[in-house]
Amino acid sequence: MYKTMYELLTGHAPLTALVPVERIYETGSVEDRPQTPFLVLAWQPSYQSSTRQPFQRQLEVHAHDERGSHALLRQVMAAVKTCLEGATQFQGSDGWITCCDFAGDGGELVDPETSTNLQFSSWRVVGRTT
Repeated sequence: MYKTMYELLTGHAPLTALVPVERIYETGSVEDRPQTPFLVLAWQPSYQSSTRQPFQRQLEVHAHDERGSHALLRQVMAAVKTCLEGATQFQGSDGWITCCDFAGDGGELVDPETSTNLQFSSWRVVGRTT
């Protein structure tokens, strides 16, 4: 399902016009501070009790940009929201996304590790792995 979410987001032209595909990362794959802007897909721990149940995970999409104005990050997060809210019955290489429910956003923050502005949104992703 992780590849499927990556394929969904990197296939959304309004998002990749703002953040190039090569700057969209999974958690743990960012070794050095990337060129900005960049996204990190941060999957939260699963509470799935059986492999027969649908895939249900919490996803946080973290958007980073240079310190200063949050204007670009607002555009990026709007593109993420448009993409994920419209994601119903999306089939990818390792799964099927039934829906993505918006769970909230984190406001305008500063990430002290990367010295970047940060905004994030949280999503409940429901689907099945293949």
